[in-house]
Amino acid sequence: MTVWNRHPGFLQSKTEMYRLPSIEKIIAELFSVGAYYYYTLQLKSSTLSNHHPNILKTHSFTEFPRHLGDIFDLIHRMT
Repeated sequence: MTVWNRHPGFLQSKTEMYRLPSIEKIIAELFSVGAYYYYTLQLKSSTLSNHHPNILKTHSFTEFPRHLGDIFDLIHRMT
């Protein structure tokens, strides 16, 4: 194996500890392609909370949406 260690890049033989991704990231990547986001919906009032930060970047928001209607407006505007 020492011959591979003389070459830089992917041929080097080295052992590293990697940080495990969160379980939410693993599950989200199973079901989505690209960026994803989530939020908690209060059914009685149709209000949103516990937003994932990606919602801001994905929809160019400066603040988190407060109502489910805000999300519906985005979906129908895009199609």
